[in-house]
Amino acid sequence: TTSEYPDDLWMASDHFMRGHDFENALNYLTLFIDTNPTTELPPALVRKGIVLMNLNLFDDALKHFERVVSNHPTHAVAFQARLLSGRCYFETDQHELAERTWRDMLISNQLTPAAAEWQEALFGLGKLLHLTAVQQAMNADLLLSTDPEEAMKLKSQALRRWEEAIVRLDEYI
Repeated sequence: TTSEYPDDLWMASDHFMRGHDFENALNYLTLFIDTNPTTELPPALVRKGIVLMNLNLFDDALKHFERVVSNHPTHAVAFQARLLSGRCYFETDQHELAERTWRDMLISNQLTPAAAEWQEALFGLGKLLHLTAVQQAMNADLLLSTDPEEAMKLKSQALRRWEEAIVRLDEYI
């Protein structure tokens, strides 16, 4: 009932996160969000999403990030929410959505290459391009004996993705 209650909940969630006790961090963040904070709601939603990611609940985390992006698009943590949405897509094998999310961040005029979120999106995209190129190359190898024409198309696509991955990762470095 005191005015310090929300601050105490926030601090407790922070301490549990630092201690990697994500279940308790989640409980305290939920209690904090239930106090209906005004200015702290977007960071709390992002933090709750991060906790959910640490609990491997990527679909639940994604809902919190999407809430921040849609309801608070001009808040500073909206960029972090977009970046983390891409990670959730990546972790749940929704590679097309992850790629689109990170590419959109890189071409956005709201972020510059100096921003940490821009750099992390660049790295994520490079990593994703490499991973999908490897998958395409393996699929091409499997098709080589049954459909050589399709196998060559897949190998060509894989090579283009590897080339872009090199460019993106080189730019990141």
